[in-house]
Amino acid sequence: MKRFQYILFDLDGTLWESGPGITKGVQHALHCLGIEEEASNLTSFIGPPLNTEFQRRYGFTPEKSAEAIRIFREYYDDRGVYDNRLYPGVRDMLRKLYEAGIMVAAASSKPQPLIDKLMIYFDIGQYFEFTLGSNPADELKNQSGEDAKTKIVTAALTRLCALPEHTAMVGDRRFDMQGAVANHVTPVGTGYGYGTEEELRKAGAVFVAPDVPKLCSYLLAGQDD
Repeated sequence: MKRFQYILFDLDGTLWESGPGITKGVQHALHCLGIEEEASNLTSFIGPPLNTEFQRRYGFTPEKSAEAIRIFREYYDDRGVYDNRLYPGVRDMLRKLYEAGIMVAAASSKPQPLIDKLMIYFDIGQYFEFTLGSNPADELKNQSGEDAKTKIVTAALTRLCALPEHTAMVGDRRFDMQGAVANHVTPVGTGYGYGTEEELRKAGAVFVAPDVPKLCSYLLAGQDD
């Protein structure tokens, strides 16, 4: 089978382990709003738009969600964002994909300014054609929904001028797989991230990588599981 010519990567739970900073930030926001929660119970906030998850988990109104996000951002954007690390093997994988001539881009629901910070922090921006994230204002205005990732994948494909049949979308949550399926690109799951293999398979993943080296081998070979 032909090798993928284009690869779109989610970021949190796919290239880097951002969970500690995000869950601590959500915990802080909830505490300020009178809700006590263990950070270990907040991993569902890693991946989806924050406004939709605050409303789903706690029944927040749009106004209360906006307040929670504002408090979260005060903590996370300057401190929590760096409570993060690349998964083992990511830098080597990106280098191999780059050397193989595969065009790589990021398609993430993470706000674009934070993606820019982390690309510099981890020094991996040179391997990407571009990074595409969300607009922070949309999140605060409760304009980010369940279809946010689908729209981001669509925009990334357009910007790459990529053929869907030659493209893989890699991510760790159902939103990533749903965005891939909706855009007719190959959905590839990362079983080492924050979603489960069951979640990823149910959402359409054709392959779920148990670690980064196996993900790299799959993307270079383009073989079915």
